[in-house]
Amino acid sequence: LAIEYVPMGFIDGVIAVICLREWIFNLRHAESKKVYLLSPLGWVDFFSWLFGLIHLAIAVICVVDKADLGRDCLQFLYSDYGEWLRAACTIRVLKIESSMHAFSDMRAVLVYHRPLLTSTACIALLLCMFLSEIMFSIEHRSFDYTIREAYGSVPRALWTSFLSLNGEYIWVDFTSEGKVVMFFVAMCSVSIFVVPITIFCAGYNVKMLGDFEEFQEALDGMHMQWWQCDCRPKENAV
Repeated sequence: LAIEYVPMGFIDGVIAVICLREWIFNLRHAESKKVYLLSPLGWVDFFSWLFGLIHLAIAVICVVDKADLGRDCLQFLYSDYGEWLRAACTIRVLKIESSMHAFSDMRAVLVYHRPLLTSTACIALLLCMFLSEIMFSIEHRSFDYTIREAYGSVPRALWTSFLSLNGEYIWVDFTSEGKVVMFFVAMCSVSIFVVPITIFCAGYNVKMLGDFEEFQEALDGMHMQWWQCDCRPKENAV
């Protein structure tokens, strides 16, 4: 008996039944059933119970049927397809989006700052292409086999340079010229990655604190810090 996987199927089945009841409830109370079914959250709710019930059915067959069908289901649970099925069951973690709205807030920030993020992405892409050309010409005859493997051609150097663009190097045995180039890349990568990090931090601050213009007026008029804008006492507070 599959001690690891069969009980997991029953656990996924119990959670799937709960998700199914929630999906039916949301479908009944939706203003438009078609809009709900075709929305991303509707798809998440649907697949949250579908994969779990499939996992439960396979686990039940493994326990009930000791013949060929049960053995086939048991082999399925131990196969790569069983791993993919269990991974698909974890789609239910996205259901938290219906109450947290994290992805929708992230999308709003991306849309609002799209020109700045687009220009930053273009700069990063051009820097990556330039870096791959330079590192290929320097390191394709390196003394180290792993470096020659990583920078042996321009396409491989492009992929390796993309990995190194965030300042974290998987390969470190560069030549002296390569170390000088990677030093300047590290300095540039910091400035590139600071831009989206700052944008997302500022965007989430605006989402948490409310309208930015209102708080900007409060900052200018009362010389307050941004985090104090929601901490003002009421005029008639007792």
